Amino acid sequence: MYQHTPERPRYFLLLLVVSAHVALLAYALQPARPLPAAPRSESRARHDPASALSPPAAAASRPRQNATTAAPPDDRATALDDDDPRHAFSAQQWHDNQLAAQAQRQRRAMADLSALVDSQPATAIQRVLQRLHSGDAVAADTAQSLQDECSTPLPRLAEAAPAALAQLDAAAGRAIAALKQAQGELLVARERRCKAWRDRQAELAQALQDYRPQDPAAAQLQALQREFALPQPPPGLFERLLEHLRGLWHSNRSENVPLSLAGELLAAAEPRRRELGLQLLEQVAEENDRYAALVADFLRRSDGQQLAPQREPRWTERAAALGDNASADALLARPHRADAATQDWSWHAYGVWFAAHGCQPVAYSAERLQRDLAALQQLDRQLSPAERSEAARLYRERVAGWGARARALHGCAD
Repeated sequence: MYQHTPERPRYFLLLLVVSAHVALLAYALQPARPLPAAPRSESRARHDPASALSPPAAAASRPRQNATTAAPPDDRATALDDDDPRHAFSAQQWHDNQLAAQAQRQRRAMADLSALVDSQPATAIQRVLQRLHSGDAVAADTAQSLQDECSTPLPRLAEAAPAALAQLDAAAGRAIAALKQAQGELLVARERRCKAWRDRQAELAQALQDYRPQDPAAAQLQALQREFALPQPPPGLFERLLEHLRGLWHSNRSENVPLSLAGELLAAAEPRRRELGLQLLEQVAEENDRYAALVADFLRRSDGQQLAPQREPRWTERAAALGDNASADALLARPHRADAATQDWSWHAYGVWFAAHGCQPVAYSAERLQRDLAALQQLDRQLSPAERSEAARLYRERVAGWGARARALHGCAD
């Protein structure tokens, strides 16, 4: 269910890129949940990965299915469906869930323009331009979403090796076929949108540039950056910084200020400043699940390992449970793990469940699904009945504790 980018980013640039897309992502930290006045580096959650990863408010343990589709063509009991996502979804549900999730992600980005973008893309582009000129925020989000989607190459779907497919059972083969059919339909729709975007690309880019307002927090951010640039930052600066950020969030409802400042600090040479940057980034990630993967990725790299290696397991497991590809790969690749086969089964099953809801990007989800299904089939032969029961319990707990949050984060919730 997961993908990893091998090259190492420069975190200052990476965080600035993330913050530049905050408007598109359409999420703001809630003023009612301000950051604490001091870093929580001594909290129990940070030092006790098991307690830190206790699932949040539990959702229903049974994966929700598309109510408009037929029941899975499987004679197994409902209890086994709960224990194994391979038997919880029909091929039609695999197909329909991919289309429904894409439609939901598009509605989240384009709101009332979403349906028109798909049905009449040229008309939608004209309407976006008209509304951009009048300062419409939905039109700006739609233009930015189209630019992000269409300025990247059309993804090539990975072809499964016939020999590998032949080793999977019939249900797995049907799931992969249904997923690939949905992927093909989604790519056709994408090409229709992007053709209309390319025809008006220059106009859209200019209108979007003219629309963007000046960030009212920029001057305050620069002032904070200057304070941190002093040779000896004054005592209590981090506490004052958090207080400033609370005020900025109340007045601007934006994450770009703490993200940009964290990037500046993480790029510093002094360990103390990098530690402050990491604490600030962790505070943002505690408020917004989107940034858990960023924290986990930083902590797995050499800079993070030197700075706070004891905090990496907690963030990596949290990010993996929230659907981050690289973090799940990192968990599965760790050597000398206790109960490795049991844990691996639970993570691969979670990957299948995640893909069944349409949460994976089109470009690689079928390839990843094939890998997860093959791993489950192999682990089925290795695990004893007791180990298999424990693996199913871990899977159910992960779905109940983190599944709803992961689906909400990736735009594939009901």
